[in-house]
Amino acid sequence: PEPARAPGSHRAAPRRPVPGSMEHARALCRDGDATAALSALSARGYTPIDVIESSDGSTALHLVAGVRRHDDGDLLARFLRAICLSTPSIDAVRDDNGSTPLHRAAFFGNRRAAQQLVSAGAGPGTPNAEGRTPLHLAADAGDEDCLRIFVEELWGPRDVASCRRLVDALEARDTSVGHSPLTASRGRARRFLESARAQWSLCLNTNE
Repeated sequence: PEPARAPGSHRAAPRRPVPGSMEHARALCRDGDATAALSALSARGYTPIDVIESSDGSTALHLVAGVRRHDDGDLLARFLRAICLSTPSIDAVRDDNGSTPLHRAAFFGNRRAAQQLVSAGAGPGTPNAEGRTPLHLAADAGDEDCLRIFVEELWGPRDVASCRRLVDALEARDTSVGHSPLTASRGRARRFLESARAQWSLCLNTNE
């Protein structure tokens, strides 16, 4: 039970970010208010790919990619439209650990964001500073939905080159504990990858 409070005492209300502050802009990104977030960033001279979280080097795009409650995907879609002319590659947007927004989406299981980022050119096999890819993170979490999105992107046209690219991504080992997405996966995700690997092996054997 909650401890009794002294008569007349009350719980302090959460402190609200000051409008126009960077803290306010970060809160708008996390809340999914597309128009207000873009306006707040612009007012401070920031774009969605500028660092707005100094503790880990996260950009606004990283913050949005990690928030699962953005069910309509509107904020991320507008961010991606806003940056399409300002960066040659979505994977060039990195935090202090070398992680991309797709790493963040995979870590938090944000499947809608994962699909949008992949469609915008983000790579499921792109490693961060620890050699971990979005594919590693989805496998670690046992997230079959994200894995299906990533596998579909890597496999592409189902030719020999794409089969090899996919196999390489699945067998790539991180530099911290030496795990690959295949060895790190579990449950339904593990069964999905093992079943699909048989198809990829058949693709390679048939075309070689």
